[in-house]
Amino acid sequence: MPIASVKVAISAGELSGDQHAAKLVKAIRLQNDHTEFQFIGMGGRSLAAEGVSISVDSEKSGAINGFNLFKIFSSGLFSLLRMCLLIYREKPDLLILVDYPDFNLRLAKFAKLFGIKTIFFIPPKLWAWRKSRIKLFKQYIDQTLTIFPFETEFFQANGYDNVSFVGHPFTSQLEDIIDPNKTREAFLRPMGLVPSYPTIAVFPGSRKSEVKRHCRTIMSALKKLKTEVPELQAIIAIAPSIKPAMVKKLTGNVDWIKFNQNNSLEVLNYCDAGILKSGTCNLEAAYLNLPFVCFYQTSRLTAWLVRKYVELKEYSLVNIIKPNTIKEFIQEDATAENIAAETMKLIYDSKARQQVLEDFSQIRTDLNPNKQKSSAYVEAAKAIDIQPRNERKPKAIRRLFSTLKTYRKEFTLAIIAMVIFGATDGALPFIIKEFLDGVFSSQNKSMLYALPAILIVLALVRAFSGFYQEFMMAKIGHNIVKDFRNKLHNHLLVLNPDYYSQNSSGNLLARFTSDVLLVRNFLTSSTAAIIRDSIRVIALLGAAIYLDPTLAMIAFVALPIGIFPVYNFGRRIRKLSKKGQQEIGSISAFIQETVSGNRVIKLFNQEQSEQDKFEENNSNLTKTFVKSEKISALSNPVNELLAVMAICGVVLYGGHSVINGTRTQGDFIAFLLAVFLMYDPFKKLSKVYHHMQQGASGAERIYEVLDQEPSIKEVAEPKPFPSDYTIRFNDVNFAYPNSNAVVLENINLTVKPNQKLALVGFSGSGKSTLVDLLPRFIDPIAGTVTIGGIDLKDLRLKEIREQIAMVNQSTFLFNDTVYNNIAYGMSNASREDVSSAAKAANADTFIKQLSNS
Repeated sequence: MPIASVKVAISAGELSGDQHAAKLVKAIRLQNDHTEFQFIGMGGRSLAAEGVSISVDSEKSGAINGFNLFKIFSSGLFSLLRMCLLIYREKPDLLILVDYPDFNLRLAKFAKLFGIKTIFFIPPKLWAWRKSRIKLFKQYIDQTLTIFPFETEFFQANGYDNVSFVGHPFTSQLEDIIDPNKTREAFLRPMGLVPSYPTIAVFPGSRKSEVKRHCRTIMSALKKLKTEVPELQAIIAIAPSIKPAMVKKLTGNVDWIKFNQNNSLEVLNYCDAGILKSGTCNLEAAYLNLPFVCFYQTSRLTAWLVRKYVELKEYSLVNIIKPNTIKEFIQEDATAENIAAETMKLIYDSKARQQVLEDFSQIRTDLNPNKQKSSAYVEAAKAIDIQPRNERKPKAIRRLFSTLKTYRKEFTLAIIAMVIFGATDGALPFIIKEFLDGVFSSQNKSMLYALPAILIVLALVRAFSGFYQEFMMAKIGHNIVKDFRNKLHNHLLVLNPDYYSQNSSGNLLARFTSDVLLVRNFLTSSTAAIIRDSIRVIALLGAAIYLDPTLAMIAFVALPIGIFPVYNFGRRIRKLSKKGQQEIGSISAFIQETVSGNRVIKLFNQEQSEQDKFEENNSNLTKTFVKSEKISALSNPVNELLAVMAICGVVLYGGHSVINGTRTQGDFIAFLLAVFLMYDPFKKLSKVYHHMQQGASGAERIYEVLDQEPSIKEVAEPKPFPSDYTIRFNDVNFAYPNSNAVVLENINLTVKPNQKLALVGFSGSGKSTLVDLLPRFIDPIAGTVTIGGIDLKDLRLKEIREQIAMVNQSTFLFNDTVYNNIAYGMSNASREDVSSAAKAANADTFIKQLSNS
């Protein structure tokens, strides 16, 4: 019986990717026989045969059916949208991407938004070109499984460590594909070929465009070879995505050339030499010991781009692994003469042939250095960590949106304002059309004068709704930031010192600064843009189609409206921003004190006092930013009002021209206005996704801290503090988390009241660790520490720490007066008490010399 249920999404775009993905799915099932899998996603007939529920048929996409830009864009974009919808609806536990880099990297970005673990099997050849994509892997790919050993080194050298080499798919199990009992004669005879004649394997490509481009050159080369070797014969391997009739038509009716679409590996296994297009078949030939000539021809533009941006000197996979293994003829070098001459050499020059076979042997060793018997698919399945849904943590995004419940009323009002703002966009073109056509047809001056008034009223409605929704969303955002900072700071006060030893203060401070701002943008700016700008686009698109469907299909881009500078607003925003940055510096210093002085705060039980001071500073910072956002929110409606005033002037001038006899089409002007206004929301929507990704990442980092449980917890029912202050360490052992080294081992020690004890030892020998056990900054992993015979774990933390005075080996002072530092934790201390403490420490002399102490 299955003990777990896991939903896995697969994305395999091309023919080879579909085949590799199917074998990986089979291996995953075999490696996890106690898991019930549901595989869904994009693929072809191979994945479907393995029981994968295919939502997007990759065999119908543009990538498989040739390099057709329109088809790739339209079909590929539609497939991506469908896969994104599938990810959103199904929320799989794992997403496995196989090859097909552009498509899959975009899909990985979307999956990351929902916290879905993403695995990339057979990653793109970043080592050949587009090395900048390594940043995308760092951001969106949780684990990468490579099929070339040098790829692992490449990724790690560029700062990406979540990568492992699983072996190449051809490194094993070829015996399962090639029947060892089948002979060359048994393969060639049924095809009408003579086993003793030299036979050439021809692989023209797996795309229509490739096959059409290559067949002419191939046939010319074969005919030249046939002239020199009359008994020559050839087999053309036809990819499953290519119709045999097309290839036969391109090659002509020649009886010494046969065709095979069933098993390309058998073609490679039983032939004497190959003429192969650059690609995966090159490695297949190397594994089956078939010497071959590599060739490839493409368009002039593609060839220019490859030579400009691809850093490789050789393009065949076997040459990339071991340079100069086989001869390459690329582009203008791929002539019939060159291909025929090199093929003849491979058949009849035994020395050249033997060298190629030795190089093939070295390539097989490089691709399988450990000589693993299991396939790359099995190794990949072993490397993938399968986690069922019920074992995963709640998604950060879902928790993030729950924070809006506190501001439900304000958020609802903001949405209403967004709807009003977006709807007025769609009304504007119709108002222009009706009034312009009315003025043109009737030359009604009263209507002419009414138009500016109505436009101004509409602009005022837009200005108010625009200002309100923008300011309200900004206000909600800053209040959410305030709430998160308060929660984070309060939680830091709860966590114990061992947490701070494992996390840098800079990393923790980033949660308070950059991460909370990313979350704010996610919950407010991005959400507002999706709601507001989607309504604007729908309204304007509907208006444009209604006014002129033909032009609506043609128009893609409209000129953006000019933005009028508002110098006064900019100056005020600049001042408030500067003030806000200063207050951020102050609050950062305060947080630093919380992190660095955590022990002192806990020892004197000042958690609540520190939290109150932090909330006050945080509120001041929030007020500054809210003022800045208010002015920023006013700038857009003011600019829009200025633009409307200018349009009114143009309408008045143009209207008088119409009345005076000049004719203008109102429908056309209204349509242009609709398309013109559509540009701005489109531009904003295009930026939303990136901000959502950043916000999701920030939320995860924040919840990492908030979900951290304190390592030291109080007992539910503490015992009364004893009157006997005798301290005993009974068989105490201690080791720090994630460390195998035992710091304290079998410590037995008794300290009686009024007894003085000195701990002497080398640095790092455990003196401070032993002392930290007393205020319970840490707890022993074995044994007990007692006071008056009672285990410290059974006492109230506050009462323990009230009985302890401690001077740390590293000096720490709060950003406050000397007086307040001395009186810290003693709210009832008098000035005389503080002064006496300073004298007792021999510090009163230099304190009196300080100002504002």
